[in-house]
Amino acid sequence: MKELIERLDRLIKVLMTSPRRRPARTLTILGLPMPDAATQYRHQLPRGCKKFTIQTRDGSAFYGATEADIVTNTSSKDVFTFDAGACWSEDNLDLDAEQMLYFSCPSAGKHLEIIQWV
Repeated sequence: MKELIERLDRLIKVLMTSPRRRPARTLTILGLPMPDAATQYRHQLPRGCKKFTIQTRDGSAFYGATEADIVTNTSSKDVFTFDAGACWSEDNLDLDAEQMLYFSCPSAGKHLEIIQWV
């Protein structure tokens, strides 16, 4: 019995000192209109965001970046091209601060669909 109590005590200490990741509890679906081509648009992921998926409504290509004022420069090494039919999806996150994402589209009249879990 003493051995069992000692093992449980060690397990409790490990659990108390291990980093904890709370599961996502809130799902939010958003739309981001992008009426003009080659124009920067942005969306802020909230603190605590666990996962997100972003795509264009009609499946057209778009550009994404994590820095302002570069997303319309599609030759920049810091701009990612999402080909037609692709989405930007990240999971296993636990953002400790808000994160701004930047977008542009080579065609006018597009609409981004955003799903985020917090």
